[in-house]
Amino acid sequence: MSKHWKDAASIIICSRTSFYSHNNSCQTNKFPNPNYSAPKPLDYKILTLKRSIKSSFMPETYVFPGGKVDEADLSMKWMDLFKEIGIGDLFKTWASKNQEFGNSLFQNPAKYEIPKLLSLRITAIRETFEECGLLLCKRKNTFNKDDSNWASYLSGHEILQWQRRVQNDPLEFFNLCKHFECYPDVLALRAWRVWLTPTHRMQRFNTAFFLTTLDQRPPTIVDELEATEVRWDTPEKLLELSQSGRISVPIPQIYELTTVKNFRTINSLMEFASNKNNESCAVWMSIHKKSDEGIVAILPGDDTYPENPDFTAVVPVERINGSFEGLRRACHRLNRMENYDGNKWEVVVNIDSGV
Repeated sequence: MSKHWKDAASIIICSRTSFYSHNNSCQTNKFPNPNYSAPKPLDYKILTLKRSIKSSFMPETYVFPGGKVDEADLSMKWMDLFKEIGIGDLFKTWASKNQEFGNSLFQNPAKYEIPKLLSLRITAIRETFEECGLLLCKRKNTFNKDDSNWASYLSGHEILQWQRRVQNDPLEFFNLCKHFECYPDVLALRAWRVWLTPTHRMQRFNTAFFLTTLDQRPPTIVDELEATEVRWDTPEKLLELSQSGRISVPIPQIYELTTVKNFRTINSLMEFASNKNNESCAVWMSIHKKSDEGIVAILPGDDTYPENPDFTAVVPVERINGSFEGLRRACHRLNRMENYDGNKWEVVVNIDSGV
């Protein structure tokens, strides 16, 4: 683990909703245009949590569930557990290939007992359970290598009794799995992207973002320690709430919500995530500049993004002249976010974002 940041993991959890019928929608025009086709509404919602005001990192913002890696997530006990169900050999290849995150930041350090791309998934699943009581695990006796791409979860009063135990001691997550004869559903988590906190921030995390899909909405319960609210909303609704200033959403979440909303059905999103080129999961770090109108966060692929960014040097926010529109006109390739007012970020992109 670098002295400059801590490793972390997060999950974009998408849950299928009831099917929408155009016949049930309101008709505002008595004689609708026969050539007009209304955009199909999304058939899924995404889970976000509101961080506690006491959170040391981005308090009172709405984020995807997840958190920093704990030593308990690196234990060889996990490999033994996966060997019991016959998939231990699969994870051995992850340590050498490092194929999901094509960058040196996520290669396995010598001190890691298990492949880092396995431990990151365990981290994400454990933190999700701690924060909102959603246990993305499967029973051992239901394992099937040819199973569907839907993620599995376990629920029940007895399981929720373990939530506080795991919060107090992450080692208890392994004991939970042994007690209920289950295992983290790591194969249902698809590598998505890596976000590194910008260098001008004092507290930094290198966060692996995964994406998973559920065929129905699971029960959740906030922990009241790290999170104070659970929301299930469409990406469009979350972006609308952010733009109106009603909720505060960090840069990575806004960018990913903007990306995900292009998939109108959960099946198309799931298929894309399952088949995407994992080498595209490179590290993304925004570089912030203060213009005449506000803050510009430059992202990889933008004409003004450095060819070899320094991920470690502490660099203050640079002051530049010009309006947002003028800065756009000076570039052909745009991949940036603009902030006119407080936490209201707008994504400006005209390139393939890599997912």
